[in-house]
Amino acid sequence: MKTAYKIFTLSIVGVVAFGPFSVFAEEGMANRQAEREARMETRENNRGARMEAREVKKEEKKGELAEKMEERKAKMEESKEERQAKFCENFTKHATSISERMTERGGKIMERKESRGEKMTENRTKRTENLTEKRAESQARRDAMYARLLERADTDAEKAAVAKFKSTSEQAIIARQASVDKAISDFRSGVDGLVASRKDGVTGVYDTYKNKVESALSTAKSQCESGTEVATVRTNFMSAMESARTALQGERQSTDKIGDNVKAMAETRNASIKQAQTNFRATMDAARKELKSVFGESDTQSESEKESVQ
Repeated sequence: MKTAYKIFTLSIVGVVAFGPFSVFAEEGMANRQAEREARMETRENNRGARMEAREVKKEEKKGELAEKMEERKAKMEESKEERQAKFCENFTKHATSISERMTERGGKIMERKESRGEKMTENRTKRTENLTEKRAESQARRDAMYARLLERADTDAEKAAVAKFKSTSEQAIIARQASVDKAISDFRSGVDGLVASRKDGVTGVYDTYKNKVESALSTAKSQCESGTEVATVRTNFMSAMESARTALQGERQSTDKIGDNVKAMAETRNASIKQAQTNFRATMDAARKELKSVFGESDTQSESEKESVQ
């Protein structure tokens, strides 16, 4: 009973004695709670500010990146334009050079053809002159032979035989020369036709090739000026040039093959000349036999006299 009373008494004393301190403690706790909440709010505010600042920096970086991309794109476009302009400038120079070479090459082709034609005409003239000269020499030898035969002719029959032999020989020679001249003339006319056809063909082939090249140059220049990609312009131009060269080679091969035709014409000419010579010898053999029978000799002519009528 005494103990319970003591405890109750101490409780009352404690309340009375420490009551103000309890109030102060509660106020301190409230202040600390308020400070804690203020600090938390500050941290939240700081965090929000940092996040906002981070977002701002992100936006700034995005802006800077976009700006850099635009600058890079602008530089690329500028570089592309510069490359395009440089390519067009160089291509124009190259195209001019190609055109000049084409013109020069065309001139040389015509010069070579003219030179070949002149050389062929010169060779023909020389051969004709040599043939005429040899025929004149043969005529002089025949005239001398006829004179010797007349000197040996004692009777009118022998003289008449010599005159007939001379007439037959000259007619045979005229016929042989006519056949030879015709064979040569036909051969030359045929060759001239082939050469003229080949010349026209080569000229046509060259003109076609030149037109294709000029078309390729014109197309490439137009594409270049319109801003077509350099790689595309180059690829299209190279493809067009390759096509033109391939066509040129095929057409050139088809126009260059006249050798076989010339050879066939030469064989025809030689056959005609050989036949003319065979006919001439047959006529002359018969004429000599007739002349020998009149003179009563085994061999009226010497070997040199036989050659005189060849």
